[in-house]
Amino acid sequence: MSHMSPRVNENVTWKNLGSSVVLLNLSDSSYYVLNETASLAFRAMLAGKTSQQIAASFAEEYDCLADQAATDVSETLEYLRNEGLLKAADGFSP
Repeated sequence: MSHMSPRVNENVTWKNLGSSVVLLNLSDSSYYVLNETASLAFRAMLAGKTSQQIAASFAEEYDCLADQAATDVSETLEYLRNEGLLKAADGFSP
């Protein structure tokens, strides 16, 4: 079974701004500025990485426990999905 990453909703535009990502929801004019780690997770998700791959990378990069990294990545992607910025893809688990 292939793991597809979630996609950015069609009503959302985004730009890199230094180490952050800025997202604008065109349907309600709300905008979001992601911190450095959330931006890294967002970019990795766009590159096709699974949440497990992103968490493993974070655990190594930031020298933290794998379980904590997995929880943080899951919560970040879930928040973006709940805010309507991402839409889930089949086979993706945050």
